[in-house]
Amino acid sequence: MLGARPLTGSVASAASAPLAGAADAAGGVAVGVGVGESEGDAEGRGDVEGLAPLGPPPDASTRSPSTATATAAPAATLGACAAVNLNVRAPRGLLGGWLADRRPLAQSASGYPQIGAPNPMPCLAVPMRPAAATAAAVLASSALAGCGRLDELGYEPTQTPESWLTIQPYARLTLVGREVVLVQPTTSAIVYGLGLLAVVVGARFLWRRRSERSRLWWGVALILWGVGALLAGTSYEAFSYAIKCEGRPTCVWTSGWEIGYLLVSVASFDAIALAVAYSCALGRARRALSAYALLNLALYVVVVAVGVGLANRFLISFELLLVFVAPTVVWCFALNAVRYRRDRQPLDRALLGAWIGLALTIAAYLGYLAAGLTETLWDSGVWFSANDVLHLGLIAWMLYLAVVLDPLVVDARPGD
Repeated sequence: MLGARPLTGSVASAASAPLAGAADAAGGVAVGVGVGESEGDAEGRGDVEGLAPLGPPPDASTRSPSTATATAAPAATLGACAAVNLNVRAPRGLLGGWLADRRPLAQSASGYPQIGAPNPMPCLAVPMRPAAATAAAVLASSALAGCGRLDELGYEPTQTPESWLTIQPYARLTLVGREVVLVQPTTSAIVYGLGLLAVVVGARFLWRRRSERSRLWWGVALILWGVGALLAGTSYEAFSYAIKCEGRPTCVWTSGWEIGYLLVSVASFDAIALAVAYSCALGRARRALSAYALLNLALYVVVVAVGVGLANRFLISFELLLVFVAPTVVWCFALNAVRYRRDRQPLDRALLGAWIGLALTIAAYLGYLAAGLTETLWDSGVWFSANDVLHLGLIAWMLYLAVVLDPLVVDARPGD
C-alpha cells in the first residue's frame, strides 16, 4: 500500500497520502509464518530438509523436566488458548517454524506425530491472528506517538491553521452537533474507496484460502494495505486540519495516525513477500525469503520507534519507508522473471504484470508530482492532485489482483 508522500511547493505542505497499504509480521515472527516448514511438512510428511529424520518417539515417562518446561514456557506467553495446541506440535525448522502449522499433530499408534486433524482451538484458526498482532502494533505505535516528541516537528515552511485551508480545498460539515473541517473531499473519498476495496479483496483471498499459505498472506497483506490507506487518508487528508492544526498556533508535520500508516504499509509489503515465498519458492529459498520479510519488518519497527522517541524526521519519513519496501518489490520481480523465463507459468506472468503495473502507477504519480500539475490546476480552481493519480492507479491495481491474480495463487510444491 503505497501512499503519497507530502507534496512539494505551496500545496506540498498540505497533502501527503500514503502508498495506501504490513506489521502482522509481528505475530508472524513467533507463530504465523512457518519459516521452518519444508515441502515435506506441506504434504503431511514428518522429515524436514536439513534436519535428521525423526528418531523413535520419546516415551512420556522418560521425558526430562527440562523438556516439559521448555514446552510450557512459550505456551505460557501465548496464553491458555494457544498452550493446548503448542503441547501437541512437533518442533521443526528455523525461527520456531514448529509453531507455525495450524494443523495439530496427533500421536499415531507408533508414537510418531501425524498432521491433519481438525484444529480444536478456533482461536488459532489463523496462526496467532496476524490481524490482531497488526492491530496491537498500530495501537503501540499510537501510544509511542503520544509519548514521543512528534509535536516538535513542524512543516517547513511553517503552516498555520489559516494557511492550511488556503492551499487546498475543504468543506465545513456538522457532525453530532460539532463543526468539522473536511480537507480535500474528493481526494479523501478516493483514498477511502481504495482502502475499503483493498480490505474486500484481501478478505476474498482469505475466504477462498483453501489451506494455501500464499493465499493467507495475500489476504493479510491486502487487509493491511486497506487499513493503511484508511489511516493515511484520515491524517494526510480528510481530517488533517483537526488532527494537525486545530487549536495549535502552527500545524504539526505528522501524527500517530501516520506512524501507524508507516508500520502497516511496510508490514503489508512484507506479508506480500511471504505470499510470494510460499507460492514461488521451495526449501532454503522459501525460508530465506520468509526470514528476510520478517527481519525487514522487525528492523523497521525498531527504526520507527527510535524516530518517534527522538523526533527524527527522516526515520519516520516516506522516503525511508521506500528504502524498506523497494528491495522487497525488486526481489519479487526478479524471482517471478526467472521462474517465468524457465517455466512459463501463468502465476508468474500474472505476478510480473502486478509488479509492472505497480511500477507504472508510481511512475505516473512521480511524473505528475514533478510537473507541478497539482498547483497549476488548483490555481485554476480545479483540485486533482498527484495523490489522486496514485490512488486511482492503485484502485485499478487492486482490481487486477482480484480478477487476474486471485484465481492463480496456490502454494508451490515439490514437482511443480
